[in-house]
Amino acid sequence: MRSISKTTALWLTASAAALGSTAANAQQGASGRDEIIVTAQGREQSLQDVPVSVSVVSGEQLEDFNITNLTDLAARLPNVNIAEAPSSALNIRGVGSGTGNWGFQQSVGTFVDGIYRSRAHSIRAALFDVDRIEVLKGPQTTFFGANSIAGALNITTRGPSDELEANGSALYGSHGEYNTELGVSAPLTDTLSFRLAGQISGMDGYIETPTGDAPNRDSWQVRGSLRFEPTDRLTSQLRVDHGSSDAIGNLAFQVVGCPPPAPADIVGDGCADFLAQNGGVIDDELDYHSDTPLDYAYFDFTEIAWTNTLEVFDGHQLILRTGYYDHDSQQQFTGIPYPITSGPAGTTDGLPVRTQELYDQFSQEIRFQSDEGGFIDYMVGGYYAKDEMNFTNNVGFFFADFGLLTQLVSFGVIPTSPLPVPVLTNQALPGDHVSAELSNDAENETISAFGAVTIRPIDRVRINLGARWSRIEKFATRASTRGVSDNLRPGTYVEYNEDTQLLLNSLLLGSAEDFGGGSMPGRRTDKDFMPSASIQVDATDNVMVYASYAQGFKAGGYSTANFPVTFEPEYVDAYEAGIKGSFFNGDLDANLAVFLNDYQNLQESVVQTLLVDIGGGNFVGTTNSIIDNVASSEAKGVEFDFGLRINDYITLNGAVAYLKSEYDEYVGAPCNEVQLATQAVDAMGTPLFTGGPMPSPVTVCDQMGGTQDLSGQQRAFAPEWSGNLSAHVEIPLDNGLNFTLDPVVYFKDDHFLSATADPTASQDAYAKVDLRVGIAAAEGRWSLALIGRNLTNEVTASYAAPVTGATGSQRYMVERPRSFAAQLSFNY
Repeated sequence: MRSISKTTALWLTASAAALGSTAANAQQGASGRDEIIVTAQGREQSLQDVPVSVSVVSGEQLEDFNITNLTDLAARLPNVNIAEAPSSALNIRGVGSGTGNWGFQQSVGTFVDGIYRSRAHSIRAALFDVDRIEVLKGPQTTFFGANSIAGALNITTRGPSDELEANGSALYGSHGEYNTELGVSAPLTDTLSFRLAGQISGMDGYIETPTGDAPNRDSWQVRGSLRFEPTDRLTSQLRVDHGSSDAIGNLAFQVVGCPPPAPADIVGDGCADFLAQNGGVIDDELDYHSDTPLDYAYFDFTEIAWTNTLEVFDGHQLILRTGYYDHDSQQQFTGIPYPITSGPAGTTDGLPVRTQELYDQFSQEIRFQSDEGGFIDYMVGGYYAKDEMNFTNNVGFFFADFGLLTQLVSFGVIPTSPLPVPVLTNQALPGDHVSAELSNDAENETISAFGAVTIRPIDRVRINLGARWSRIEKFATRASTRGVSDNLRPGTYVEYNEDTQLLLNSLLLGSAEDFGGGSMPGRRTDKDFMPSASIQVDATDNVMVYASYAQGFKAGGYSTANFPVTFEPEYVDAYEAGIKGSFFNGDLDANLAVFLNDYQNLQESVVQTLLVDIGGGNFVGTTNSIIDNVASSEAKGVEFDFGLRINDYITLNGAVAYLKSEYDEYVGAPCNEVQLATQAVDAMGTPLFTGGPMPSPVTVCDQMGGTQDLSGQQRAFAPEWSGNLSAHVEIPLDNGLNFTLDPVVYFKDDHFLSATADPTASQDAYAKVDLRVGIAAAEGRWSLALIGRNLTNEVTASYAAPVTGATGSQRYMVERPRSFAAQLSFNY
């Protein structure tokens, strides 16, 4: 992997400053612009007064660059990564919940108007009609309804106004991209006002696949809001969101490394079969061509947020926040990103995976708080949430020649199914549509109490104390069966009888019991007390320094993967110190933070390859998602951001972060693909590879799907350097017009895309450039702009995982190439 050195990172910073820019995450606050107000501590405060590392993105910045999802936003944020994957994962400061397993609640919490979205799929909801997004880094345990151990995305939507207002935009660009938004606010009476907003968006796609360009996406979302103020002491705000998105080719994986680079060159694997189908020549580079069979993703959700604020007596408010959220998420993707010829008749997808997640959540928060500014400010409250999930995972094992399972004949077992299946004999026949169904049902209940107090013992000093106690009870059941299906189509799955299921389990993973056959109920309760403390000192009227400590906690749970695994809670001790200041008469705002987060019993999700002997001297590399509790991990680093007003026409913003996120101790980590390919041997001790000795610096791995020691190794999605720089240039023209120029450069260092530190699953260092050029009415009523993104056409990936049956090969998810769009906006 290429690496961005400190010198290179500083050079990028200087180069971008010469361009100028409005980085999507740049914290604002330089002279001549409005003070930024955040709710990072449960009440409205100035960004520069909050003793927390926070990046702020305004709704205008999102609209200017047509950023309509959290994945695109994260690409521009230092120390933030979101993986576009089957089970999307959010990471802040190198810590997240991994990929490949749906059993996790996210380490990075997402909150919309104070309502918690715990499931990873919820990031598919569109970003539109947003007032601001606050990205809080480090554990957030006191001020949000659900404690969040790695950070939080705090999204505030636009609310109703007291005057008639309307805004909208229309965009069309490369790859058939379109996006239309419209919002209207108005008073209905002296005490009641409303806002109605909607969005329709989509694209044709930028990846060439056998079934057309991908991802082919269409989505819509509508939001209605009411604000009722019957008296000066009561404000009631109600928001209802509903949206839907459809995507064909949502996970159009590309095979990379077929054949794998020497020495990871296993004989007789699935990659060799694919090469044979194509005369030994295939496209195995990371570009925009995919041989992945058809896949799709559907997402529908509804969210309700109702907040009531009552001023009980002067200077004290009672706040009630009620939330409801549900979604139906369905998707189908593949573990083998190319067609096969050895599967059942009519099948080219070797390992289709179809998942459906039905989820709903109810939450209620109550808090009582004082106004800010007294000798003592305080806040106390409680939180309750209950959610239910039904998760179904269907897998088709069409890559394997299950006709080799001749033991079925000696068992006297013939699969019973109304679907056509071959008659098994002692001959090696093509396999039938062998499939599996794994069902997971879960109910979770969270009860917590929290409190915070700020004491001002002397002038310029604030002592902040906080605590949260949480109790999380989880009940889960699972059932796993084997059978046959008609190409995994819904409603066609039929179970095998018991003897056949036990045999298939044994042959697939070596143990009938290990594969999770039958059912498994489980109930667990985790609870913890999480204190926090910080001290703020106003060194001058414009400079504040702070130091903080917080304990974090994340409950244990149950895996949704093949193995019926229970994982334990994880904990963190977080330390941070920083300085926030305004200089040169307010023309420069600058913030610096240093941090150390020490995680114990870290929950980690890994996609692992297992070498399975299917008889006849043939081995298949099959993949499995597992969950483990890592002994310990540490994330430490430095974050710096600034906003600088050059003159009346030019404002610069920038942010850069240095991160060291490593496993302190992880002895039993799964082997990576290179280790498996170079060190595996069969039962007779004969090597399964022909490429030569193990490459350096790959470490030693136990044989046949064993373990490695990752202690001291870099974690996934944890680039050492990341950042952005941007500028906003606005020059008055004749006839009441303004010319605007907004260049942005953002970069990330090289980083692993797999928790196994696999050198074949990594992303090299890169820098991308976006540019917006526009003409706008001086009073801001309308604007016309051209938007260019990834102008240098960097080819990058957000996700990688092993290819089932092709040890040493990876399936990558490529990010969008260079694109252009035209945008017309109005605001009245």
